[in-house]
Amino acid sequence: MKNNNKITIILVDDDVILLEMYKKKISMSGFNVLIAKSGKEGFQLMHDSSPNLMIVDLVMPNWDGFELYNRIRVENKNVPVIAFTNLSDASDKQEALNRGFFDYWIKSDYTPAQIVTKIKKILK
Repeated sequence: MKNNNKITIILVDDDVILLEMYKKKISMSGFNVLIAKSGKEGFQLMHDSSPNLMIVDLVMPNWDGFELYNRIRVENKNVPVIAFTNLSDASDKQEALNRGFFDYWIKSDYTPAQIVTKIKKILK
């Protein structure tokens, strides 16, 4: 599923409108963006595409972001996984970072353009 030599990013969120908006914005920056509406779907995409980065919501049906992260690590996948969530409590952030998430982004804190900038810094 990799698109030529483009960097592949998987977005996992149960909010379809948000997924489509971020897919469009990130794709415009030259990345190959795949989307999944559940943790299970995201896990399957990861197996099919060998992504360079995964950005996952923490609260969603069919495996939340923590379950998805755990399953990725069981497979010994070294892909960076970023939590992208509405959970703004410091304890949620600390739990995610303690488990090994690469970073923790609160959705309301960033515009789509800022997210693209953050992605570019990570993948440079």
